[in-house]
Amino acid sequence: MYDKNTGEFAGRYDAQESPLEPGTFITPVCSASLPPPATGAHEAAVFVNGEWAITPNYRGVSYWLNGVEGRVEALGVAPPEGSTPAKPPPALADVKAELVALVDGAISGIYSRFTRFESEYTKREDAARAFKAGGYAGDAGSWVTAFATNAGLTSQVAADLIIQQADQLRGALELLAAQRMRKYGIAAAADAAAAQALHDDIVAQAMVIAATL
Repeated sequence: MYDKNTGEFAGRYDAQESPLEPGTFITPVCSASLPPPATGAHEAAVFVNGEWAITPNYRGVSYWLNGVEGRVEALGVAPPEGSTPAKPPPALADVKAELVALVDGAISGIYSRFTRFESEYTKREDAARAFKAGGYAGDAGSWVTAFATNAGLTSQVAADLIIQQADQLRGALELLAAQRMRKYGIAAAADAAAAQALHDDIVAQAMVIAATL
């Protein structure tokens, strides 16, 4: 028997002899006396124009073409030429671009911890350096005294600590910037593995620097 819409082989049926006409066998609609041909993988037997034929049968098979996933739904249709059964790996240029963006994102995240109050840090540092340049004499100014009072420090100790922290931060940011510039090595990497390894090392070094702040 075969499907009335597609002609696809639907199974075997043993014709029954007519009780009214001995020797005459009753055959259902959409049946054929000839057996269907043997089929292989992704093939189906169909009855067309009074005879059996073999047609592609990829129904339910997924494929990838131009970065888009597709699926064969109809009998007699094969996956498009040039398609692949599995999702192809991203192009090396795309892998590198993503890794570079991840480096920028990781270091930008570290920067953001300090740039939020950057203007405050700058003014406090300027005040501390001015106070130190004046021999720690006179009024240290509100930027220094506000820190000194709340930290339980003298104005001189507070000023020195502010300057020390500012120098430490500036040095760390310089080191972070140097690490970020290593991202250009990712673009020049020979393959995805080398690009990934360099990305991992850059991020690891950046985390070490960030831990000192």
